[in-house]
Amino acid sequence: NAMAMEPMGRIAGMAAAVSGALSSLMAILLGGFAARQYDGTLTPVALAFVVFGVCTWLASEWAERNRPKAARPAT
Repeated sequence: NAMAMEPMGRIAGMAAAVSGALSSLMAILLGGFAARQYDGTLTPVALAFVVFGVCTWLASEWAERNRPKAARPAT
């Protein structure tokens, strides 16, 4: 997470706070949705793990593909 804040420079603290707040908001919303699906069996819990895991993997792949290229050193 520290590497993600490097481009933020002077506002890295604020950027980290916003990142944490958005992460918490997503956890509340998605966790609440998953909790409402619970019917006393493990099926909704297992399904939530699979669905959220696949979504996380896809987001990671998308972010990696769209990562800015490092500048080449001058020769």
